[in-house]
Amino acid sequence: ILVGGKMELIKTRYTYSPQKFLAMQYLLDRASAYGYAPEARMFAISITSPELMGIALSQGNDSVWAGSLEGKIFLSTATDGWSDFDLIATIDGRVNELQIGPNGRLFAACKAKGSGYGKILSSIDGGLSWRVDKDGSEAGIYSLNTITFFDGRFGFAAGDYGSFLNTGDGGITWWADAAPSQFSYRNINGSAATGPVHFWVVTDAGYLYES
Repeated sequence: ILVGGKMELIKTRYTYSPQKFLAMQYLLDRASAYGYAPEARMFAISITSPELMGIALSQGNDSVWAGSLEGKIFLSTATDGWSDFDLIATIDGRVNELQIGPNGRLFAACKAKGSGYGKILSSIDGGLSWRVDKDGSEAGIYSLNTITFFDGRFGFAAGDYGSFLNTGDGGITWWADAAPSQFSYRNINGSAATGPVHFWVVTDAGYLYES
């Protein structure tokens, strides 16, 4: 931000976020409220540590995966002494959450690049290769932010505008079960399961839903 001819570098957690422009406008408005006339300029910089959005722990507690807004998948293992996370794959989507599902399959809840639709991807080889299990653009499913499994069969994924998907076969297939209006089209940000079809989700504006 440029204030009074002097450059002020302000670092925020929104640097790599889709909401960065809202955060920038907020900062400009706050500076203006104190009588300054700030302006914002964009600069091309080198990104060495992309913002991490999802993390998962293996069933044996010996591997940790992390995902980024850029779709990068990183891995660290106990056998390597929990050294730096190594980049092992890049998937086509923004990783919002990683989850270990039945039989050790690794799932990623994503937002597709270049659109607001969601995707579910999975890996059976520890994150080295991925396949698309559900393409939200085919069913009007928006950015998926969370995946939860109750057991080896039942689970669900949920996300923006009340998007909600169910699975009854351990994540092999997914189908839309709840209408977005059930969640008043709010963004679903977190979830939990206490039964095969007993789910809990938290949404924008501080709402908690039980299904």
